[in-house]
Amino acid sequence: MPGSQQCILFQPLAKASSVKLGDVGTVYTDSEGNKYRYCKAGSAALAAGKIGVAPTATANHINKAPAADVAVGSKRVSITVGATVVTEDQYMGGFLAVNDGTGEGTFYRVLGNSSCDASGTTVVILEDPVRVALTAAGSEVSLVPSPYNGVVESADEENVPVGVPLCAVAAGYYYWAQISGVHPAVLVTGTPAVGSILTLGSTAGSVTTASTTIATTVTQPIVGTMFATAGVTTEYKPVDLAIY
Repeated sequence: MPGSQQCILFQPLAKASSVKLGDVGTVYTDSEGNKYRYCKAGSAALAAGKIGVAPTATANHINKAPAADVAVGSKRVSITVGATVVTEDQYMGGFLAVNDGTGEGTFYRVLGNSSCDASGTTVVILEDPVRVALTAAGSEVSLVPSPYNGVVESADEENVPVGVPLCAVAAGYYYWAQISGVHPAVLVTGTPAVGSILTLGSTAGSVTTASTTIATTVTQPIVGTMFATAGVTTEYKPVDLAIY
């Protein structure tokens, strides 16, 4: 599974690539123990020092019937989606989950998928063969994106943080996002004090002080702590990242 073990650095940390040079989701640890996640940008460019978040599920790609029965041992599943297009390899590294009916509770990692128009049929290629047969009449499946394929910037504090790019990243490019250790220049909203626990900020790509109200804090993902110097709104300051 990508990211489950230490890897050799197959792409420079501070350089984006139009070509995939390793498995999306892989984690690299440098000599100081800082960690980085290999990611792919979504349909918009990402800026250096701005935290990225995972893509959300597409409603029209959830809870759909297979276009045809799928036998045990097959690695190909055709799915007719709702009124939202599917782009090529949009679900690479993600999952096909059987959410209801025949085969419910099983899931499969996706190696890739074909593109299709809105209300069209995508062919999904699985890493492992189907273990429980699926039926067009009795199974319901969902396409679940990889957190690391299609990363975006967002001002929604409840999104799932992925990491901070070390360089500017063009749309659709592959890059390393720092997930732990001190990043010296992360965009800040507000004026967090040194040691403040941080969450996603109200400005897309920024971090800010987490709420001190427990009912609010539990809904906010923690991304790290303010390091060495206090934050200054709209400036880039050191953050000790702690993103899993």
